[in-house]
Amino acid sequence: MFAPSALIKQFLYSGPLAGREDDAARSAGGNEVLIGAHNFGNPLIVDLAVLGRRAGFAVCLLRRLPGVLRILTQMFLPHISLSELEQNFFSQVIPKAVKLFAYLLHDLSSRASGLTSQNLELQQTLRTILQTLGQGLEALTTCVHHVCSLDEAVALDNIQTLPASVLHVLRSTFIHCRDSEYVYSGRLHMVSDLLQSIFKKAVFLHKQLMELMDKICIDSSATNKEIRDMVTVLHTVLELCAVISSMDHALHANTWKFLIKQSLKHQTLVESQLRHNDIIKGLSDDILASYHRCLQLAEHMKLSGTQECALVDAVLSPSMLTSLLAMDCWCFLARYGTAELCAHHIFLLAQLIKSCPGVCCQLYNLSMLLRRLLFLTASDHQIEFIREFPVGEAENMIVWQHVFLKAFKSELRKQVTNDMISVGITLCRRWLNDHYGYGNVEQLNTSLSAFLAMCNPQDKYLEPDQQYAVSEVIGHIWALLDLKKVFCQPYLHQTVSLLVPLLGNYTQFLESHISIQVVSLAASLCQLDPPDHVLFAVLFFLVCVAKVFISQDMQSEVLPKLSALFAALLSNHSWLIHQHALEAFTQFAEETLHEDVVPQSLCSEEIKGKVVNFLNKINPSAETEESRRVRIKHENNVIQKYFIQKESTDVRGEVLNAKPSANRVRHEHPHSRQLELEIEAAEGALKALQPLLQMSPAPDWLSRRLQNLETLLLSLKGQADEKMVN
Repeated sequence: MFAPSALIKQFLYSGPLAGREDDAARSAGGNEVLIGAHNFGNPLIVDLAVLGRRAGFAVCLLRRLPGVLRILTQMFLPHISLSELEQNFFSQVIPKAVKLFAYLLHDLSSRASGLTSQNLELQQTLRTILQTLGQGLEALTTCVHHVCSLDEAVALDNIQTLPASVLHVLRSTFIHCRDSEYVYSGRLHMVSDLLQSIFKKAVFLHKQLMELMDKICIDSSATNKEIRDMVTVLHTVLELCAVISSMDHALHANTWKFLIKQSLKHQTLVESQLRHNDIIKGLSDDILASYHRCLQLAEHMKLSGTQECALVDAVLSPSMLTSLLAMDCWCFLARYGTAELCAHHIFLLAQLIKSCPGVCCQLYNLSMLLRRLLFLTASDHQIEFIREFPVGEAENMIVWQHVFLKAFKSELRKQVTNDMISVGITLCRRWLNDHYGYGNVEQLNTSLSAFLAMCNPQDKYLEPDQQYAVSEVIGHIWALLDLKKVFCQPYLHQTVSLLVPLLGNYTQFLESHISIQVVSLAASLCQLDPPDHVLFAVLFFLVCVAKVFISQDMQSEVLPKLSALFAALLSNHSWLIHQHALEAFTQFAEETLHEDVVPQSLCSEEIKGKVVNFLNKINPSAETEESRRVRIKHENNVIQKYFIQKESTDVRGEVLNAKPSANRVRHEHPHSRQLELEIEAAEGALKALQPLLQMSPAPDWLSRRLQNLETLLLSLKGQADEKMVN
């Protein structure tokens, strides 16, 4: 160890700028402050009055302060013995740093009122000063931490300057943060990030100082000076309690605990000098204020039940904008609330999703909110979520199909992926072994949805054997799917919209004839005006199939269908489908092995113009009166269709929930469900004939077969009339 007192003094009082400003600084007496350094040269001591007259010079030098304090705390501090810390370091450096803090905070307060968005120079100056304050707090924290880390017993005389000086800086910093809304005159958002950072650093310095004071013990042999210093520290902590009482409840409580603990620890030495009345009054006032806050919180909690209810109703709203705004509010509360509150919310949402009776807009809204909140959830609560909703249990698949794995830490993500693949394959194979009964297709859709959410071949957590197993099972499902029923069964539309993108993800594992079958089915489906989610699935598959090589003997059958698909999707009336079609077609054109598809898809000048404008990032021209009329007509049809379906659903719900009349008991036909399925399949098959007849002339035998079908339908209707179920 050595005593570098002379080195520190030389470092403080000489420098490359000597002869310009340091003469005035040396004569400044008690008003001198440490403000800067030149590279690894020496800082400067400048009078506050000089700074006031030379503001530009001061700001320039302030940028060097962090480097100076860092040099002092890193290069000198570790090499000074405990017995020499006060005389050779703290007494030389800390008072000057405190005076600098006072100047900086005063300068901030005097300049902040002029802050505007137009005054960029002042904005940058204030941000520079705030950054300097933050780095100065870090340097003081280094000093306190260094003393805490020493193995030797620390006497208050060893660090006499440090505690009182740090408390003075903390008090001034907390006051500035507390009054910041007033100080910055409504322009707080321009510096709020730096103020938040300063507050966090001040809280950490406060915590370190309390740990240091816990290490210090003065006994009966203490000098009067040591006792006075301890009393000064306790009184300054009391002042600090008054400052932070309305800022941070945990910080406030911990500060009072520290004050009481230290007062009792040194009671016999300090009780005669402590301002007991002030301590009791301050504690009583703070307890009373806390009591009033609790009453206000209780009143607020009374109203809060009516309000999250209003928030939940808004999340479940069919209005997309209302729902998204409510989700933003919810996520804001979770982000700035406690981790426990966020975890409680995701458990509630998961339970609500499990209890949803079927696919609806409310389910989508709840699942979107769950996905967003999972990104804000702490790791230990994610583990608890997995434990609460085990992936291996089939009933939890409805929850996991809505989860983004990216929200989880890597080790949890791999675990969830493995479990999901295992249970998903098991459920799919069970459906296949049950002779692929359509009565249980809902469970199949849930499994496929979970696969789609989690099984991406590019995912590093998927092993090759897992990828092959997934591709094998979805290939078997596709092969056994009754494509005739797809045209008329809405729940099979959902199956197709899940199965098609999954097949697209695994095209490299599939046989080429399956890809060709998907293209053929998609071409037929698109002519029947299917739901949008089916069209999105088709677009995703078309992009995936771009790199698939189609054999020469199949090209004449498949390539025209690809072109027809793109042509139909690019001319779709829905702006959302049209936009996605433009994106998919562009990607397909860049990657396809069959370039002939591209020009053949641009079958009209209108489509060609839209694609060219999209590639050149040209906004579409103003809508013509005719196109506007067509668009509004189409949108009205969509809206009417929605309300008709909703009304039909509501009526069915009322009938199902209504109590049966005592005078008229309804007997359900034992084969009602099977009859319904067969009728829907027949309707779908007949509807599928319509686009085929539009594409080519009817064969000679078709009219005769349709006549036979008409006769059969009349016969079936007669039987139904005779055996009508009452």
